[in-house]
Amino acid sequence: MTVNLKAINFHNFFKIPVYVLVLMFIVLVSAIIIRFVNYDKAGFETSNPNPESIIPPVETKGKENSDDPIKNISINNAIYVEDMVYNWQNILDVFAYNFTDSALTIKDSTSTNQIISKILKNPNRKFSKGPSDEVLAQYGDVLLEECAYYKLDWRLILAMMKQESAFVSDAVSHAGAYGFMQIMPRTGSMLEQQLKIEEHRSPKNNLIAGIYYYATLVGRYHEAGDTNKYKFALAAYNA
Repeated sequence: MTVNLKAINFHNFFKIPVYVLVLMFIVLVSAIIIRFVNYDKAGFETSNPNPESIIPPVETKGKENSDDPIKNISINNAIYVEDMVYNWQNILDVFAYNFTDSALTIKDSTSTNQIISKILKNPNRKFSKGPSDEVLAQYGDVLLEECAYYKLDWRLILAMMKQESAFVSDAVSHAGAYGFMQIMPRTGSMLEQQLKIEEHRSPKNNLIAGIYYYATLVGRYHEAGDTNKYKFALAAYNA
């Protein structure tokens, strides 16, 4: 049997792969469209079952167990930070607590916050006012005058002095913060220019500069409310 090669239309024969490729492309595009339309519809859900609640930036429901330890750590840290932001009073407790008051080993941030909150809320906790009477006798006029000018409670500033420096006028921190109000060198230089004072290291000027700086922070957080602006300013001053 002889094959007549001339009878075969090679032009039509080579069109077959082209048709197959076109068909495969159409199937691929259709699969992609179907995939995106049905892709985890819950992920594209825009309605909130509890519209009055704050929508967290990290989904905390139905956390999946993963064999990737780095992924687990990242998710846990994100959830912890989210919880701290939405419960910012805990952050203020941390700032307000003086770790030199007791030997506390920090191993678990969550348990540490619980310990700190328990200590702060303990009605029987001992409080030492230190040499506050001597400080008031010597610098009380400056304290009252500056606080009256900025409409601050002088007792709050007195508490800051105790917390920052324990009323030591020439106290120096490991980071270089100085004086009653523990002013950092760069911040001190800025305050000298703004207040037009020659230095900020003398007890009087340190107190004047520190009160002014705290007052500016209170103004910065005025939108937080009449009470919260002072709390946020305390956290910002400490941080």
